[in-house]
Amino acid sequence: MKTRFAALLFCVLFGLAACGAPDAPAAAQPERALRDTVLYYADENGLMVPVVRAIPWEEGIGKAALRCLVDSEANRAFAASCGLVPTLPEGTQIDLRIVEGEARVDLAGMEAPVSAAAERNLVTSVVNTMMEFPTVDSVRILIDGKEAKALPNGTDVSAAFGRLPLNAEIAPAAANSGEGAAVTLYFPNYESSLVVPVERAVEGEVTLAGALNELLKGPAQTDALRACFPEGTRLLSVTAEGGVAKIELSAEAENLLEHPKLSERAQECAALVCAQFGVPAAVLQVNGTPLFEAGPVMAKSGANDLTQG
Repeated sequence: MKTRFAALLFCVLFGLAACGAPDAPAAAQPERALRDTVLYYADENGLMVPVVRAIPWEEGIGKAALRCLVDSEANRAFAASCGLVPTLPEGTQIDLRIVEGEARVDLAGMEAPVSAAAERNLVTSVVNTMMEFPTVDSVRILIDGKEAKALPNGTDVSAAFGRLPLNAEIAPAAANSGEGAAVTLYFPNYESSLVVPVERAVEGEVTLAGALNELLKGPAQTDALRACFPEGTRLLSVTAEGGVAKIELSAEAENLLEHPKLSERAQECAALVCAQFGVPAAVLQVNGTPLFEAGPVMAKSGANDLTQG
């Protein structure tokens, strides 16, 4: 009897262990880890826009990042919600190998981009997305497993790339001289929802004051971007102390107070310009008084944070 009871008890216990007690809560599934990753999309005007997007962590995260650039239903919906578009044609298959710091990106089954401009954006998007990873020193693009001299619309891919400039424009003075340096400026789109980097060539050595004056001139492509500051705003002085640039502006800057969203972008753009000169924060002033009560604005990454998207 004892033996039969022991056997019965074993079966009951085994059954509970195998199936779980009816009232026992289901085991919680661990959330999949996410990684904030900088990706490069195009906007509706063909400008390249870096964004930070949280993507699921997986082995080979670089390949996962590149898959986010392919024109799929999910990627298209995400990008469209931010006024952006994916840069790789629908159906493109991606393979990635990193050999001694060179990322070899194989784009297989890719349809030809619709234009030379879209093709250049494709290259910039792929290259700069990969260059965000610390293990990557250069990027080589392959087509269907083979090295190619050019893409269908003529974009040269015969050599490995380093980081590529974004939205390059040429200021009139630099265009006439043929000499100068480059500075990265930042301008908001018309909705002030995104900050777009612009590479501008200027004459001579670039100083902090010179870069801020270029920012005050506004963007060359005024049909796609808007100026950060009201027309007529002048830079009166800039001093850097304790990691903060105090930017003294003319009275026209006070008109920013009427546009809260634009004023937020103006501060952000000014701080990003200052950060290139080793000054990580900026405060905008008129008559020696800060325009905004919040005080100095710290420069964040030049990429738009879409991790909440």
